[in-house]
Amino acid sequence: MKVSFKWLKEWVNTKQDVNSLCDQLTFAGLEVDGVEDQSPNFTKVVVGQVKSKEQHPDADRLIVCQIVTDPNEPEKTIVCGAKNVYEGMVVPVAVPGARIGDKIKIKKSKLRGVPSEGMLCAAEELGLGSGTKGIMDLPKDAPLGADFAEYMQLGDMVIDLDLTPNRGDCFSIQGVAREVAALEGSDFTPVVIKKVASVGSETRNITLKEDACSKYCGRIIKNIKAGVSTPLWMQQRLEQCGVQPKSPVVDITNYVMLELGQPLHAFDLSKIEGDIQVRFANSSEKIELLDESEITLDEKSLVIADDKKALALAGVMGGANSAINDDTTDIFLESAFFNPESIARTSQAFKIITDSSQRFERGVDWQLADKAIERATELILEIVGGEPQEVNIASSDALPSPVKVTLAKGKVNKLLGLDIPSEKCEEYLTRLQMQPKSTGGSWEVGVPSFRFDVTRGVDLIEEIARLHGFNEIPASMPESSVTGSLDDKGAVDFDKIRNFLATNGFNEAINYSFTDPVLLEKITGNSDFVKLSNPVTNDMSVMRTSLLPGLLTSIQRNQARQQDDLRLFEIGKCYFNEEGSENIPYFEQYKVAIAFTQKYNPDSWGEPVREVDFYDLKGMVESLIGLSRKEFRFEVAEHAALHPGKSAAVYLKDELVGFLGEIHPKLARDLSIQGPVLLAELTWDLFKASRRPKMEDISKYPVIKRDLAFVSDLDVEYGVLQDAMVRASSKLLKSIELFDIYQGDKVEKGKKSFAVRLCFQHPNKTLVDTEVNQMVDAIIEHLQSHGATLRGP
Repeated sequence: MKVSFKWLKEWVNTKQDVNSLCDQLTFAGLEVDGVEDQSPNFTKVVVGQVKSKEQHPDADRLIVCQIVTDPNEPEKTIVCGAKNVYEGMVVPVAVPGARIGDKIKIKKSKLRGVPSEGMLCAAEELGLGSGTKGIMDLPKDAPLGADFAEYMQLGDMVIDLDLTPNRGDCFSIQGVAREVAALEGSDFTPVVIKKVASVGSETRNITLKEDACSKYCGRIIKNIKAGVSTPLWMQQRLEQCGVQPKSPVVDITNYVMLELGQPLHAFDLSKIEGDIQVRFANSSEKIELLDESEITLDEKSLVIADDKKALALAGVMGGANSAINDDTTDIFLESAFFNPESIARTSQAFKIITDSSQRFERGVDWQLADKAIERATELILEIVGGEPQEVNIASSDALPSPVKVTLAKGKVNKLLGLDIPSEKCEEYLTRLQMQPKSTGGSWEVGVPSFRFDVTRGVDLIEEIARLHGFNEIPASMPESSVTGSLDDKGAVDFDKIRNFLATNGFNEAINYSFTDPVLLEKITGNSDFVKLSNPVTNDMSVMRTSLLPGLLTSIQRNQARQQDDLRLFEIGKCYFNEEGSENIPYFEQYKVAIAFTQKYNPDSWGEPVREVDFYDLKGMVESLIGLSRKEFRFEVAEHAALHPGKSAAVYLKDELVGFLGEIHPKLARDLSIQGPVLLAELTWDLFKASRRPKMEDISKYPVIKRDLAFVSDLDVEYGVLQDAMVRASSKLLKSIELFDIYQGDKVEKGKKSFAVRLCFQHPNKTLVDTEVNQMVDAIIEHLQSHGATLRGP
């Protein structure tokens, strides 16, 4: 919302300069994005009049004008090339010595032999940007010789407010002025809106077929003047607030919207066939909008229609089939109250965001529609004339009712930690145009219709805090009693994971939950995503099902800035479609992901540099999962994002809970990522309800070791054989260490040899050979059932 500081001061008697006011608004919750200085970019430009003009004797495209800038001074001769200059025209004149912009300096000169004592100015040359071509045509009553910048009231400051969705009441000059008056305790002077006397009773019947519109005001105005221009002061204010002037009637409706916060729309009466209906569209009904786009409506799209067709997309944009133009003489003016959810749904469904829809979807004062139509009628009669008919108002039971909120007096200071007297609280509420009525230990507060966001007592306390000053609330720690307890489930929390990874040199990354669908499909090999109906950008249009897109993008950006040795992790939610569920269309799942490229011993004089590999990653994942003390296993597996043969899946019993491996070379090329990147992603199921640690005495008896070598097929995973050894042995087998793998001429082709060290220990006695041999024989026999045989000498 852009606010003209000069326009604002017509509504509220603020004594602050613009910078102080911006600070006050920001601290009160209306954040100021910036302030634009609209001081004129010219000097010594005055108001003048063309007394006569004649053709230049030596140039077909030039005319010689006699200009009066002061009745008491001689006329000035100015040569001009504009085609729209006429005798009697009042124009801005840059006199000798004037400067326009940074480059143009006006001085006396000769053009094709004819002296010229200045320049007639176009709006664009003066930085006014009204969109009109040729020399600027000023009103006939503009005072000759007056400083043009002062006459146009230039030198304004425009405040750009970033309003939160709950403060739709401040989407107007009136709303911001109300807020400033409340914050300062200064006088608020609203524009006086008088009921316009009608000269006729012609109307159109209005039918509200849906509760999405609970109030609709319509008025016919006949015989407006054609060929009239919007006053310069109104054009200027529209432009300052970011609205491009178009035509008088349209400009007036936009002006009232900026002034009061109520969007309006004007239809060409001659194009309306029959009466007015506010209804939902028929299935596959089409409408061409004012921006020349044609859309196909659905049965949830609210439209304004006549007896035969849709005229406008309600609260969003008018239709081309009912638009006013330069030949329009009779109009139908509408002002309505629409349900915010309905307008928000329509705006998002068709991706059409307008000044009107932004206001309606945040909420417009439900008592403002009839006032706004009177204000717009007054301006229309003033500028283009016409014959106003009676206002026809239709309303339904769905129209909101006045709201009253009960607030306990003692709750204010208890919640804020302050000591604000009750009288001061009442003063703050009164400034906000609330109506507090004391009833013993509480207030009954009448909430004004424009503050639809205030529905509870805590909302009123927030308003009191805003006016008192958030910076006046002391910072203090809350008092609480903390008792320690042991989690029976032994769960691993987020902080424990973070501390572990940070201790091992990882930095935490925090990425957006929405991501690029193309990249996500490349990484996951899946295209079933939760799609956003109103994405920020096309490359952030779906919710992530994996944390890896964010980590890989972070690596890509870091490498582009010559940061090559990286260790990153992220903990966050991923989102998945829930099949067969109407009430819950998707479900959320926490995941943990790590990615690193870091070399070991980089640039070290004492140790050789080596690249990280799959086993570095596997060891890190084992240590990470080890925090949960759960039994898990790795299996060779392929994944769309990972290098075939350098990847594995992680299983918790028979449940797939993660994967790890080196990035797929093609994906690395697509992302312009250099060097090996190791990736792992685990679901939070691995860490929920983890096993509690169990304490055991350390055995004082010796460990008995046996080294064995086995031969198996190449495609047999060692993890499968290790699990078989564990299942075949007793609890006396304390560890299995793989210390050698061999392939060569010493073993049969297609086979591999692996050597393991088995460590046995009894807690209460020294094991003897016969006991150990029995356990070793059981392991050998069990491995034979898995195709592994004891290797001979």
